[in-house]
Amino acid sequence: MGFFKEARNAFVTAWHEEFDGKDMKKEFRDAFIEGWENGWSGGSGIYENGREVSNAEMERRRRAHDEQEAAYMREQVETRRALADAGANVEAIDAARVLADARDIADGLCRARIGDAAKPCEPLIDWRPLTKTGKLPKCVARATAVWDRPNGDSVIVHMGYTADARPYTADVHIWTAGERYSYKIRTVGGELAVAGEGPA
Repeated sequence: MGFFKEARNAFVTAWHEEFDGKDMKKEFRDAFIEGWENGWSGGSGIYENGREVSNAEMERRRRAHDEQEAAYMREQVETRRALADAGANVEAIDAARVLADARDIADGLCRARIGDAAKPCEPLIDWRPLTKTGKLPKCVARATAVWDRPNGDSVIVHMGYTADARPYTADVHIWTAGERYSYKIRTVGGELAVAGEGPA
């Protein structure tokens, strides 16, 4: 495999030395070299606008995604710390609490009947930044809990948490046989209540 890679590199180098600066269209030269690169790598098998995306491009996109994810995680750590310093009860909002609250809302207000057969996914918690004046926002965290049933149905709960770790708003989506029924949950008179419901 190393021999062929060296041969490819030598060919590309020779191509540049032969044609760089000559009177030929740059687009043709670049397209030829790109085609050689794609042919060597085998291509990604993914097409956009009728053209196969190269493995090199897919790798570049993966690296960019990984870098963005790492930056987001660092930002989340800093945001959570800032919320805690400002007085938010962030310690109380963890995966177990999110699952428990989401299940209470889905089963208690939306008749989801999640049951033991449904498997929960790892909850997502998105910490929200302080206001521009450095105060706690109304929603300090957005959280999502998902249960998947063996038959392909699912229950999805999106919640917003206040600084004292109480869910004050939620949107619940119940998928059954490919159809979705949704509930809008809001705080009314200090208590969570169904503010709207219906099929998607």
